[in-house]
Amino acid sequence: MANRKKIMLIFILIVSLQIVNLVFWGYQKPNFFGDEIWSFNFANSSFFPLMNDAASYQNKWLDNSFWLKAFTVQDSERFNYSSVFYNMTQDNHPPVYFLILHTICSFFPNMLDKWFGIIPNIFFFVFTQVVLLCLSKEMFRTFNYHVLMPSLIYGFSWGLINNVIYSRMYMLVTLWALLAFYLHVLLYRHIEGNNENKERLGLWAELSLTVILGILTHFYFLIYETLLSLCFGLYLWNQGKLAGLRKYLLTLGVAAIASIAIFPSWPSRVLGGGICIPATAFTNLLKFDLYLRLKAFIKLLNIDLAGGLLPVIFMMALFLLLTHLTGMFVKLHVTRIGAGYGLDVNFHNPKSNYHLELEPIFNVWLWGIIVCGGYFIIVAKIAPYYESRYMAMLY
Repeated sequence: MANRKKIMLIFILIVSLQIVNLVFWGYQKPNFFGDEIWSFNFANSSFFPLMNDAASYQNKWLDNSFWLKAFTVQDSERFNYSSVFYNMTQDNHPPVYFLILHTICSFFPNMLDKWFGIIPNIFFFVFTQVVLLCLSKEMFRTFNYHVLMPSLIYGFSWGLINNVIYSRMYMLVTLWALLAFYLHVLLYRHIEGNNENKERLGLWAELSLTVILGILTHFYFLIYETLLSLCFGLYLWNQGKLAGLRKYLLTLGVAAIASIAIFPSWPSRVLGGGICIPATAFTNLLKFDLYLRLKAFIKLLNIDLAGGLLPVIFMMALFLLLTHLTGMFVKLHVTRIGAGYGLDVNFHNPKSNYHLELEPIFNVWLWGIIVCGGYFIIVAKIAPYYESRYMAMLY
């Protein structure tokens, strides 16, 4: 218990220092990036997304009152969520982040400030760190000091800093992606412990809600969740966990129906729907440029996450993985093999006295590799721009 308290105190200290660092970089931010202007316009303008009515204001002199109405909440339009939903039907993105941004700005009518976007992102970051700590505990199967390493590395990475001081939805969708993976791990633990038929309605409901929020925050979450669902669904089917599989499919079905009920236009947006960005994704998918795109995005991740030291870090990680493989994933039993050998283990060598048994947690690590690798390849291929923000969910 004492060791646990020390770890939590260190975790709080680490996150506190990271918050100070984020606030410092927030102060260094001099202005808004173009997409951030769109964030405030879609969130706050009353039924007037600028890109949808360009002819009414181009080639004209526009005074301060025009821009004030375009980017800030007016006194008579506070908490006007119907306007946010309408504006998002004219954009490439779903509404959750913009609803949150509109709520914050509604407390400060006629004002525009970079901190309206940065402060909520800091809160999303803190929640993400808590989930990451819980996930590390599950992945490492212990609550020792090394569970702090992912939070330490992630929280000081340049990619994380960029996503927090950038008034867009990428920090929020990172939270939903990490939470979705964590909930899948908890369900895996529950089912693997032969508790398949025991009710865990709260856990299934949390997963369904997380999927809804992920879909309605950024459509790239669909790619991430599809890969994760394939891994988890195939595991349930392969292990004959049919009761768990039925509950899982029901959970995803409820999430899909609920997200469509909340924002009916999202399926058409994902499939093109006359919007330029999804159409660009389909165009990029047909181009023979995968190698060049992977190379470009690897270079971006090298800077954002590793400070240019990605090859060194990769080799160190590979070395640690190989040296600790038997301790984390594999049990080695020395037994005499009889006539019935190999039926109770995952891998066996009939010419030796060794049984190699993979620990169940190995499946979870394998899912992580498949999901992250698959997401990286797909998004690198379809992304409209060479921007690291599209990979935020992998950070």
